[in-house]
Formats: sequence, structure tokens, C-alpha cells
Amino acid sequence: MSVKKRTIDIQRRFQRIDKSLEEELNRRWERYANTLTRCKRGFSEGAVHDLRISCRRMIAILDILLLIIPEKQTRRLRQSFKRHLSILSPLRDVQVQLAGLHEMVVRYPQLEKYRTVLLLREQRLRKKLQKALRGHGPSTWKGEVQVVKDSFVRITSDPRLRHAAFKVMHGASAGLYTSAVNSLRKIDPTKTKTIHRLRIEVKKLRYTIEILGPVLGLSSARRVKAMQRYQTKLGAIQDMEVFIAGLNIFSAHAGRTNGASLRTLREELSRMKTGLIEEYLLSRNELMSFWRPR
Repeated sequence: MSVKKRTIDIQRRFQRIDKSLEEELNRRWERYANTLTRCKRGFSEGAVHDLRISCRRMIAILDILLLIIPEKQTRRLRQSFKRHLSILSPLRDVQVQLAGLHEMVVRYPQLEKYRTVLLLREQRLRKKLQKALRGHGPSTWKGEVQVVKDSFVRITSDPRLRHAAFKVMHGASAGLYTSAVNSLRKIDPTKTKTIHRLRIEVKKLRYTIEILGPVLGLSSARRVKAMQRYQTKLGAIQDMEVFIAGLNIFSAHAGRTNGASLRTLREELSRMKTGLIEEYLLSRNELMSFWRPR
């Protein structure tokens, strides 16, 4: 593409940035409202998972908007979604462990007691979450969401500010890519915490590219799917780590006999985790293809 055509393309993109991001905020907000309503009906594993994703995506778009409208409404909204995410996390961890136990109980009947412990914990966490979310519905923050949208539209109505916003957001997405690459370079396969840190950075990058990609010309359906597959591999490692950590705690309190009988399972899970890490490491450099310079 010639310099002139590229310049025209960039101008066309930043001219529609206000409408594009406003529409994206509307979609993310409607998705969050729907998943919150669904989740409050019973806090099933799927509903909790979807609500966590909706919270992360709302945080991602608010992080972008904070670069342009650093007002108290934007910050307050972000803090609200962060709080929701933090109270959902313990329940999600328990549900991940229960899902992992589903087939293992057949081969290791002594896990039945552990499953009972987790089911009781899940029940307590559901009640706690239900209480925490009482009075918090889509209407709670609807007014503040509208204030944020109005502020963004007002600021980007000025062509100069709109162009500046385009540049700021492009730089922010480049910064997230750089952070992800740095985390990739710091991976230590023997320390899953380093893999988990990369997973968090990849999540931020993916959600930001999903939001800004159409405006900035950074994404395609193929690239987004590749990022999702990459993130799934990292997520499988983290889920296994959560499962093993919970089982280790249970084994430590299970008594000598039951603890010894679970040793075989723990060794099997350790091998499975090693296999997941090795599989990921074979494709870890795919991350380098998730950014396209403009």
C-alpha cells in the first residue's frame, strides 16, 4: 500500500472511532447485563464463567476509555467490575475442581469425600455470591455507563481529539503486546506462576484487539481465533494447577492411608501438567504473530 493510500485508510478509520467504540461499549454492556441476569438464577458453572468473561471485557473497554476520559465515572465503573470479578473467582476455582473430579472419582473412589467437601464449599460460595450481588442489576450502573458514553462522544466530536484518541489507543494496544512478549520471554516452565502471568497479559491483549482491531486495522477473524486457541492452552495449564493445589491440600488432611492412596493420582496429574506445558511450549512463539504493525 502506498503512503497516500495508507494515510487515507488511517484517516477513514479514526473518523469512525467514536461510533465504533460507542457501539462496542453498548454490545459489551448488553452482554454483561444478560449474563448477570442469567448467573443470578443459579450460578451454574457456565453462567459464572460467562459472567467473568463479560466482566473482563467490560474492564478492557473501560481501560481503553480511561486513556481518553479519565473521569470519576469511568474509574468507578471499572472498580465495580473488578469487585464482581474478585467475588466470582473463588466460586470459579471450586467449579473447575469439581469438573476435574467428575471422571476421576470412578477410578479413585476415595475422592468422593473430596467431592463432597467441594460441593458444600460451592453451595456456601453461591449463597455468599447471591448476597453480594443482591441489589446489583443492569440498572445499577446504567446511568453511569450513559455518562461515560456521552463524555466519549463529546470529546471525539472534535476531529483533532478524535485523531489523538486514535493514536493513543494504537499506542496502548502496542504496549499490551510488548508486555505480553516480555512475559513470554520470562517464562520458566518449572514455575507455573510465570505462565499464569503470561496468560493474564494475553487475555488483556486479546480483549483489546477484539475491541480496537476493527478500528485500528489490527485484527482479523483468523487472528482472533488464533489468540483464543493460544489463551486456551495457557488456561488448561492454570486449571490443572488449581486442581492439583486443591487436591494437595485435601491429601494433607486426609490421613496417612488416604493420603498415600492418592499419591498415584497426584503423580498422574503432575505428568498431565508437564504434558500441557510441553505442548504449549511448542507453539509459544505464535504470540509474535498477534501484532501487525501499521
